[in-house]
Amino acid sequence: MRLLTPEWHAVLPSTNEWLCARLRRGDPVPPGTVVVARQQTAGRGRRGRVWLAAPGEDLTFSVAVRAPATPQQALAAPMAAALGVAAAVEAMCGLAPRVKWPNDVLLSGRKLGGILGEHAGDMLVVGIGLNVNMDAETAAGIGRPAVSLSMATGRRYALEEVLAGVLDRLGGWLTRWEEGGFPAIRSEWVRRCAGLGEPAAVQDGARRLSGRLVGFGAWGQALLARPDGTVAEAWAGEIEADGGHSRRSSAR
Repeated sequence: MRLLTPEWHAVLPSTNEWLCARLRRGDPVPPGTVVVARQQTAGRGRRGRVWLAAPGEDLTFSVAVRAPATPQQALAAPMAAALGVAAAVEAMCGLAPRVKWPNDVLLSGRKLGGILGEHAGDMLVVGIGLNVNMDAETAAGIGRPAVSLSMATGRRYALEEVLAGVLDRLGGWLTRWEEGGFPAIRSEWVRRCAGLGEPAAVQDGARRLSGRLVGFGAWGQALLARPDGTVAEAWAGEIEADGGHSRRSSAR
């Protein structure tokens, strides 16, 4: 899909919430609209968590795309976005990011970025947070393993340049998802996926599924092979090492 020229804002509570509010009011928001904030005062992650980003140091932005016909199809939109971010980081920095179901971008097992998809009217708002110039002290205070491009490469980055690189790859991956759903991105998702083939558990509220992560269904749902020979499907939640501590899957 064609992404439009980014709308930069000095401060917003949340790029996702700001864009969703415009859509709910009926404001004209064409597909491909990109909203960026140099500082977020109330950034949100999945399940109501706070998304921490240093003002002026990290990327926080949202993209409006056409909502798919069914909720099942929407599951793979953040997955496509994660692949776009990973491909951009690889091209710009020479790093090798991995992706973690359903919405994380990892580097050496630490969180580099996260995605949050939300419906608003007939659109889907895909929010992306990417740690760009976050320093080690800030990362240590997050409460879960985190990393930034600067920490990984030892140099600082201009946010405008990083955003341009991400959008260059993101549009293509969102187009693949729009035109072919999860099957169109499956091979690359599997190639980059962290934890595939390993014991895992998915915590979705009070429901917990355990098994070995063996693949993904037609819509992108996680497939867990259980000891009794059955395969459980997880459509939402957080993947953690089975029997270990949860590695929280936050997003924008």
